Amino acid sequence: MQAFPNYWAEKASNLIDEHYAEIQGAEDVCIVLGISPSYLRQIFNDGFRMSAKTYITSVKIENAKALLGRRSVSVREVAKIVGYRQTVTFEKAIKKLVGVPPSKYRGGG
Repeated sequence: MQAFPNYWAEKASNLIDEHYAEIQGAEDVCIVLGISPSYLRQIFNDGFRMSAKTYITSVKIENAKALLGRRSVSVREVAKIVGYRQTVTFEKAIKKLVGVPPSKYRGGG
């Protein structure tokens, strides 16, 4: 169990972990929780040593990696499932975090 720096950090990370596919950015988290962008920035920098955007992206990519292991799901479908509107944005995000594009990650090229 991860220790959370404060109540709002726990609320924010739980929201992202549970609803990452619907969350398009840090603004969505602020709206749902009713906190300011500057406060969200502060709790993520202090508690997680990363931005909320980086946290959101990492959660999406971790879930995508599991889906990419299933050959029956296309890269385009994986992108949509984890909340990317455009496949190219997903491909850039996974390549940045994992080091290879999704097709290579799953061993297909």
